[in-house]
Amino acid sequence: MSTKVRVMVVDDSAFMRRLISDLLEKDPDLEVVSTAANGLEFLDKVRQVKVDVVTLDVHMPGMDGITALGEMMKTRPIPVVLLSSVTKEGSDITTEGLLLGAVDFLTKPIAWDNIEQFRDQLILKVKTAATANMTGLVGGLPTKPLPSVRACADGAARLIAIGSSTGGPRALEILLAGLAPDLPAGIIISQHMPGQFTASLAQRLNDTCPLEVREAKTGDTLNQGLALLTPGDYHMRVTNRCSVELTTEEKDTHIRPSIDVMISSAAQVYGPQMVAVILTGMGRDGAAGCVQAKRAGGLVVAQDEATSVVYGMPKAVKENGTAHLSLPINGIAEFLNWYIKGLEKGDSPKLNRLPYLTER
Repeated sequence: MSTKVRVMVVDDSAFMRRLISDLLEKDPDLEVVSTAANGLEFLDKVRQVKVDVVTLDVHMPGMDGITALGEMMKTRPIPVVLLSSVTKEGSDITTEGLLLGAVDFLTKPIAWDNIEQFRDQLILKVKTAATANMTGLVGGLPTKPLPSVRACADGAARLIAIGSSTGGPRALEILLAGLAPDLPAGIIISQHMPGQFTASLAQRLNDTCPLEVREAKTGDTLNQGLALLTPGDYHMRVTNRCSVELTTEEKDTHIRPSIDVMISSAAQVYGPQMVAVILTGMGRDGAAGCVQAKRAGGLVVAQDEATSVVYGMPKAVKENGTAHLSLPINGIAEFLNWYIKGLEKGDSPKLNRLPYLTER
């Protein structure tokens, strides 16, 4: 980086403020320019100091980190990396922060014998956040969710497979909130997130979206009106019985859950009756799976650069030639509603009928 990334550290503990600052400044590209001890002080200082990234503790007395994040996002969105505990309450609050627009999160270490690993993850996440596009995740949500529908008993004849990573929770909320409750397709999702956080994410999405959303279990049937989220630390595979199987194999994927594993298995079962959707995220996970989806006759949709918090995974799908089209996050649901209903009618929908497509 040609200029240093300017960081603000927000934590009610003076020890943690000093520790996080020292860890960040081990990297020559990072500079801690300000600190704050609570949400109110953070909101005051962030208006006065030029800041590129904020590390934000979620648990603070007075105004907590999540309340302060919500206030900041209304007026001056800045990339935020949340720091939370590993407790159930911590995962619930962290999920809320990600849906408000935080770029990423990191759990505080329980023991300090792995401080070097924590430092490396902290520096990587802050540097990634510094490149985030904060104009992408705006609007697109209804004021309240529509009534959910009862899942079909026989399994869905069509499938939407969605992969997401950094910035994904908010993107997923926008996408799922726009899907028609009677959409004739099952939905599977792999979001890069540790196991203790995916249950909270599924619950929050279920509360705000018109579809039923829950963590997947082995044997779950792919049903209309149901979105299954892969639990963290597992891979999801689609079986030829139109159900899902959770595994811990494929160690060479480097990440679990793997979007490649999910989409590749879905392509083998659903072929031309599936749509693969790659949302915001760092890296290339999903690119190889989308090659399989396209070869099987499925459609591949990538989130566009303008609305991606991190344009890594969608870019990889676009650059390897598998993306049929690139859409803004608040246009993907509208497209899926139209395209899937066309598949149901056997119309072979023509992509050029949609005037808002950014790319064909």
